[in-house]
Amino acid sequence: MGVDASFAENIDPYNDGSQYAYGENVGFLNFEPDDNGGSGAEVTSSRVTGYVWQENADWINLSPSNYGGVLNDGNGNLSGYAWGENVGWINFNPTGGGVTIDENGNFNGYAWGENIGWIHFQNQNPAYKVQTEGLQDSDGDGVPDVRDVCPGFDDKVDTDGDGIPDGCDSDKDGDTYTSAGGDCNDLDAAVHPFATEICDGVDNNCDGQIDENVKTTYYRDADGDGYGDPNTITENCTQPSGYVT
Repeated sequence: MGVDASFAENIDPYNDGSQYAYGENVGFLNFEPDDNGGSGAEVTSSRVTGYVWQENADWINLSPSNYGGVLNDGNGNLSGYAWGENVGWINFNPTGGGVTIDENGNFNGYAWGENIGWIHFQNQNPAYKVQTEGLQDSDGDGVPDVRDVCPGFDDKVDTDGDGIPDGCDSDKDGDTYTSAGGDCNDLDAAVHPFATEICDGVDNNCDGQIDENVKTTYYRDADGDGYGDPNTITENCTQPSGYVT
């Protein structure tokens, strides 16, 4: 059986060899046969797809068209069937067994092969296991914690587009100034300690004052003759009605 060598896989995320299950009658089954990339198994929130290699049984298809393949209920409880032309059907939720994936991405339990018997997914001695990316998603942004740049905050909120979520970004607006460094509004790149103060009702230079030394002085012109009263003045960014400069 041929396989698609470009198939995505996400087994053994820490590259420590966590890619093997063990069949009691066939030996080890490799869920990441090409190591970092290529054919192998991919776990999603709804399915387990791709291929497993067994040296005595050849390729095992985790997503055959018949029986719908291997399914994931979103909580790591697997069901359904894989198929290999030399081993037949493999049930991931058999009576007396079953395979689950915990929040750390570890496969646990037993699958049953109709022609090869029990397949065990984790063991202490000899040590072997299959591991994928952890299912835990602390911030609920759809990115598992093991891949999340900032697991406490939504990765989708990235004001300055630098790839670092706002919750973990020391410079959210990309102006090279941080809150710790005196940036009083780290969501506005025009506001930082070295900005030029302009007359806009904002503390542009973060000195605690608003529009200092940039307002225009206006004089009250009650009779509309174009001449203001020097005793009735106001400072403003825009000219008020009834006032002249």
